[in-house]
Amino acid sequence: MGMFSVIINYILPFGLVLLLNSTVIYRLCQRGMVELTSSITVMLTLVCLVHLFCTLPFQCWWIYYEIPDRTGNCTWLKTKLIWRTITFTIRNINYMANFFLYSCSSKFFRDELKGLIFLCLLPHEKYQNYHYRRQSLYDNLQQRVSLTQLVMRRLSRATELTNAGMINNPSIAVSPNGPIGNV
Repeated sequence: MGMFSVIINYILPFGLVLLLNSTVIYRLCQRGMVELTSSITVMLTLVCLVHLFCTLPFQCWWIYYEIPDRTGNCTWLKTKLIWRTITFTIRNINYMANFFLYSCSSKFFRDELKGLIFLCLLPHEKYQNYHYRRQSLYDNLQQRVSLTQLVMRRLSRATELTNAGMINNPSIAVSPNGPIGNV
């Protein structure tokens, strides 16, 4: 059971993250939008490596945990518990580290983060574009449009969901099964 857990919890997620990040880098390079030395490439590579190094100790502990204690020694159990706590903490550092990796490597991420913080502290004064984004749930006629309607409009691209159709009636929301009243 221990090796199966290592594969499911360590190798599979790392392989998936590595594959998807490599695909993103490859496609951006193909479009000529990114070079191999760009900040996004470095960031995605660092995310993979940090995931690898932060989760490896816990997976090693998991294999160690599977070794049965035949002596009945309490010191053995205490040691296992201490190492479990240490490796579990290192594993959880991975989630915190991603925030700092994004912050350090992406100016766009830093600017968006500053904008969100200032929006909370100083709404509607300096960061009007964020206020506009929040108000964008209204259509051109200043009628309330639900998030469901926006998603359905984007997904279906049907002519009945344009401003000439159901969006003008604020009491009708669009669901995947069709229009229903007062949602």
